[in-house]
Amino acid sequence: MRINASDLTWDDDVPTSSSSASTEHSSFNSITGHATIEDAVFVPPLKSEGSMRIMRAGSSRKNMVNSRMRTASESSALLTPREKAMHGRYLIRESFAAGAYGKVCLGQDKSSLEEVAVKIVPKYILISPEEKQSVVREQVIHKGLDHPHIVKLLDIYEDDGAHYFILERADCGSLNTMITAAGIEESKCRDFFRQLLLALEYLHDNNIVHHDIKPHNVLLDDDGATVKICDFGASRAFDAHDASLPFAGIFGTVGYIAPELLEGKESYGPAIDMFSAGIMLFEMVFGYGPFYPPSACTHQDLEFPNRPKASPEVKQLLTRLLETDPSKRITAGQALGHPWITLGAGGRSAPSSLVNVSSGLPPSPTCVRR
Repeated sequence: MRINASDLTWDDDVPTSSSSASTEHSSFNSITGHATIEDAVFVPPLKSEGSMRIMRAGSSRKNMVNSRMRTASESSALLTPREKAMHGRYLIRESFAAGAYGKVCLGQDKSSLEEVAVKIVPKYILISPEEKQSVVREQVIHKGLDHPHIVKLLDIYEDDGAHYFILERADCGSLNTMITAAGIEESKCRDFFRQLLLALEYLHDNNIVHHDIKPHNVLLDDDGATVKICDFGASRAFDAHDASLPFAGIFGTVGYIAPELLEGKESYGPAIDMFSAGIMLFEMVFGYGPFYPPSACTHQDLEFPNRPKASPEVKQLLTRLLETDPSKRITAGQALGHPWITLGAGGRSAPSSLVNVSSGLPPSPTCVRR
């Protein structure tokens, strides 16, 4: 592939160094701290660019080899400092998404030509020890995960200016883009949610709490048929003996935080992910969240709207997921055996024609006391 300088423009707002080091970790121990990094691993397809080499009649093999060596040298000279930090293995094409703790860019593996997502976390914004430790913890936890419904962390690099996460690319955006005021067809909700539960069961069985389950962090791949969890910036490894973590403050995304965190309980565990998943499922089925304001989840009764219609089975599962008491909340493994998940394709859908989007008002609710 021929590399044009115009393809490699980059708004370098972070000082970098040509010196680089590839950083990998293999132990969870003694890693603590906060993290609020959000990934946007979905990136649009690269515009492919081909090149053709023509060997003129009469040219020698030596001249051809010299030409190839000059081409390789010129390509190396065109690498940006950030691409050099990744040992020239990955090319950065363009910035696609930005958050409080970094950017996500479209990238390409030079050797395989596969498209990747490159998350860049500038070091200058990591001020406190907790913020610096959070990046290390994210690398450790994410690098050790291998599941079909979790975005893969392919590589880790570091230089004086930033941390670089090379991530598997998802093709079809996040689940958030699919949620409308009418909700999502219930059979499709079931398929997506079953895949999410498989990923959560895997995480929890491996003593990991994701800590930020929400539609933005569930990506779609394979023409929108497969879901994958991303963004492990807030994740925690918990003690396998008592399956709990000590309370260290409220962090996560407003609207998806479990009651035990909002109330400042002494400890918490994987149940916080199940509550967040319940909020997400409610949004998928009904088109909006169950609690307003979000902090009302600590005391407000769960209410189901009369429209759009939803099956009794999904309502029963939502009641179990949004249980205020974490000890009574359903686990990922239990949810996978719930009748709504095992029902197959027979669930009722949520017809959009029954929702008055222009009114801006939710339908009349049916109250369920917890």
